[in-house]
Amino acid sequence: MYNLKKLLKKVVTVKTVTGLEIMGTLISTDDDEHLVVLMNPKMVVLNDNEVAVIPFAFTSKVDTAEFKVDMLLSVTETVEDSAEDYLKLVEGVEPNTDK
Repeated sequence: MYNLKKLLKKVVTVKTVTGLEIMGTLISTDDDEHLVVLMNPKMVVLNDNEVAVIPFAFTSKVDTAEFKVDMLLSVTETVEDSAEDYLKLVEGVEPNTDK
């Protein structure tokens, strides 16, 4: 399994087995459940040959998203320029942890 602890609290890019690319702040991992949890996840898309991010879901507010590790191809630290742009976009957005 990945050594994800070193990426905690960093902006990461997740590539899923279905080809989706998702950017977010890695806030938690659960080794027992094999989960990765991202805060403020955003889908990465191409728009007129430029990389852009869009909401993870259009019909609901998603503060955090859990992903099973076996559904992921990779979890990598996001390149600096993209991470800075992402952080500017989500600045001041705190996750709703009420359940």
